[in-house]
Amino acid sequence: MSDAARATERAANGQDTWGWKVAVYLFVSGMGAGAYATGAAAEWLDGAGAVTAIALALGPLLVGPAALFLIVDLGRPAGFLRAGRRPSTSWIARGVVILSAFLAASVLHAACALLDGPAAARLALAAIGGALAILTTIYTGLLLGAIRPIPFWTTPILPLLFAVSSLSTGIMAVDLVATLAPRTSPSTLSALRSADLVLLASEAVVVALYLALAHATVAARASTALVTRGALARRFWGGVVAAGLAVPFVVQLAEVSGALPAAAAWTALSSGAGLAGGFFLRQIVIAGGVKSPLNAAGMLFTLPGHPRAWQA
Repeated sequence: MSDAARATERAANGQDTWGWKVAVYLFVSGMGAGAYATGAAAEWLDGAGAVTAIALALGPLLVGPAALFLIVDLGRPAGFLRAGRRPSTSWIARGVVILSAFLAASVLHAACALLDGPAAARLALAAIGGALAILTTIYTGLLLGAIRPIPFWTTPILPLLFAVSSLSTGIMAVDLVATLAPRTSPSTLSALRSADLVLLASEAVVVALYLALAHATVAARASTALVTRGALARRFWGGVVAAGLAVPFVVQLAEVSGALPAAAAWTALSSGAGLAGGFFLRQIVIAGGVKSPLNAAGMLFTLPGHPRAWQA
């Protein structure tokens, strides 16, 4: 096989340097930040309650372990920690600062809620932690977007997509745990599902925009074709569109409207499908990244190197 043919084949299959561990990190950290943001909003809107406590606890419990997946995939834990000392150098370094600040604020907030601390302190922590949670949902898209050789990632829509998906999966995680917990108000669960319906509809629009606008370069068009018609198409249409968006939207709409009776089985179906779709979304974005080719003397060459070696 010629060098040009090999390069074309690699482009058709997308990048394979960052794999499932990074997808797990993106998914779980986003879900945890979204869950905490749900709790922070509930703190301001509804005060203390079962849903607030569950959401606040899920934040650090999910984001903390998720960061380990990124450290393991990077392969240099000491370098990851040192990166936090120079936040101006890269989005990896800024991510260390954002994650550390979020974990500190969310743990303190959860402890304050558990110990029934002063309302003023809890509201202040909710504001600080909520802002850091939103930054956590956004920065992963900015991290990928800084890797210039992969145009599929260098779009301002990607951080928005990750943010909306993270808030939605965060609500689903809270909804699933809260449904199984005693003394959870049905009206609170209905409010969660109503909010998630808005997020799911918004996510569908953002996904469509993300794919529609990814046509600036040959590599970006190759990524779109890979996701919608190529090797990743089944995971996209079945995992993201059907399981991640359609199933939870239909079930939650039926629950909110009263067409379905309140039952843990329906929540398990909608949240389980939605969470699976959230993971597939990140896996597809990672796997669908096609590197920009270089043309020289009529030959096609893909850019060499490991993504983590690029200035991110």
